Amino acid sequence: MHYKHTLLCLQHGKAVLCEKPATPDLTETERVLAVAAASGRPFLEAFKTSFGPFADTLRALVAEGAIGAPPVG
Repeated sequence: MHYKHTLLCLQHGKAVLCEKPATPDLTETERVLAVAAASGRPFLEAFKTSFGPFADTLRALVAEGAIGAPPVG
């Protein structure tokens, strides 16, 4: 259903943040990207970054003070 709804949103001028996986195959992904480019609207695939190597590295950098303190509140 992601593919169908993503195309409808893009064709109606809406930006899309799509839950992963956006499409099941390369052909559909290429079509979505082409429609997004033609519409001038962004298409982004959501990816939960709370887990995995990226989040672990980010937590370590924050703990070391390498990128500053996170905002409070």
